[in-house]
Order: sequence, then C-alpha cells, then structure tokens
Amino acid sequence: MDFTQLDNSYKYETIASALYGRELEYFHYEFDLTNFKFMAEQSTGEALADLNKRIGEIQAQMLNVILCIKALESQIDDQEAYDKAVVTVTARRLEEKNNETCPRSK
Repeated sequence: MDFTQLDNSYKYETIASALYGRELEYFHYEFDLTNFKFMAEQSTGEALADLNKRIGEIQAQMLNVILCIKALESQIDDQEAYDKAVVTVTARRLEEKNNETCPRSK
C-alpha cells in the first residue's frame, strides 16, 4: 500500500516502541526465572513440581519474545532511520515519565 499520511518515521518509531516493550517483557521473564530457579533449589515435592512447570512456561515465553524481537528487527531496512526513531521514542518516554512524576500546575 502507498501510505499518504504516514511517513517513514512512523514505521521506525512503532518498531522502536515495540522492541522496547519486548525488552521489558524479556527482562521481567528473566527476573522471574531467576527467582523461580532459586525457589526450586529450596523446594521439594509438589512445590518443586509446580515451580518446574512455571520455569518451563517462562522459558517458552522467553523464546516467544526472542522470536518476536527477531521479527521486528527483520523489518528494519534503514538503520539510520531506526536509530533516529529510538532517540525520538526514548525522549518521548522520558517526557511522559517526567509528566507523571511532576505534574504541571494548572
């Protein structure tokens, strides 16, 4: 399709935002995995079985995130435009965060 209102920066800002989200998601899975593995080392019986099940589920989700990241990265055909978009969306996130923590007076 030939887009008439979306410029190329929109594509790369969308990819940059999505990749940031996947990085956050992976971070939290990895964080949980570390905790569950530690807990599994201290557990036995049914608790251990439950933790091992959760560990397997987390590892499967981590693989899905990695595959999603690779799919998103495969859409980057202009590295310079993507790098610029990362700067733009990072600045936007920081601005939003600052606005949440320091609301402007009306």
